Amino acid sequence: MKKLYLLGGLAALTLSINAQITDKAELSRVPASLERCEKALVTANPTAQQKGPGDVFWSEDFTGGIPAGWSVMDNNGMGYDWILNNTAVTAAYTGTNGSPINSTSGGNHMLLFGDGYNTDGGSGGTVPLPSFTEMDSYFQTAAISMAPGYNAVSLQWEQKMRFCCTADLGAFVVIVSQDPTFAPGPTTVEYEANQYIDFNDSSDDPMTVAVDISAVAGGNYTGDIYIRFHQRQNSHYFWMVDDIAMLETPNNDLKLLDGWWANTPGGNTPYIPYSKMPLNQLNDIDFYSVVRNNGGMTQPNTVMTATVSGAASATFASTATNMAPQTSDTVISGPMVGPGSSVGSYQVAWSVASDSTDFTP
Repeated sequence: MKKLYLLGGLAALTLSINAQITDKAELSRVPASLERCEKALVTANPTAQQKGPGDVFWSEDFTGGIPAGWSVMDNNGMGYDWILNNTAVTAAYTGTNGSPINSTSGGNHMLLFGDGYNTDGGSGGTVPLPSFTEMDSYFQTAAISMAPGYNAVSLQWEQKMRFCCTADLGAFVVIVSQDPTFAPGPTTVEYEANQYIDFNDSSDDPMTVAVDISAVAGGNYTGDIYIRFHQRQNSHYFWMVDDIAMLETPNNDLKLLDGWWANTPGGNTPYIPYSKMPLNQLNDIDFYSVVRNNGGMTQPNTVMTATVSGAASATFASTATNMAPQTSDTVISGPMVGPGSSVGSYQVAWSVASDSTDFTP
């Protein structure tokens, strides 16, 4: 519950704002016992199975090891490969956040441990090498059949990462291709994996990432695809990946990820969502939300509405926009005039809609 208290003169005035939002959604050492898993137990590599929109039709959680036909490669030729891991990692610079990824399935996950590779003695060492090598290493799947075909497809995975010392685009990518050699062309597409994490910042644990791969895997394509997780820069710290899945993307699926209010510029309270404000400092109030089109089709005339009730009632709608598939945006509605507002308690509910019928209204 979000509460805002307005204080005026000798009397305390209360404005309670409740955010009614659905789907609220963004250095160390390896134990000496950690070994490269070049001959891991394998599981069958499943093909796609017919499901309904929103259902997972292919997944891998590494419970049985690295699946048959999957491969790893270090383009530096130094053996700095992705490995199968299920334990905490530590090396010269990794801190206390080197614990295994807290993924949904838990246990086995894929790990590229740059800090370990750049530490004297490797995993479990404490002294950094005199010069560092940036990672250029990937793991990729075997062929995944897309039969019987899907109009729109999303790829999602859970990850835990920290890296140093560049956040350049293309440093951490997931590449999806219809070609096992990943040759450049219209059937090979790269997607950013670090999702705007800055260097030396730790991601959520786990951080769930989803990208629309319909350009390669959608359009009712029934052939094979291949998925590659590739780190091409940064010498430290680690990248853990688990619970990779593909699901059929619903055509129409708008999500409200967050909602808040803020004063418009004026006085000493510009754009700050204060929980307590004297009436003599109260300015007009705007309503914000983060909206995501999680579907596979553009949502025409997408509008966020903030509905105010309580001591007074009003509705504030954002400007209509056509929202592209698999994109997010911060939208604004208002303002609610602050000066002269009635004393009392208010509630605010955020909603979002378009001209299309939503998959999960």
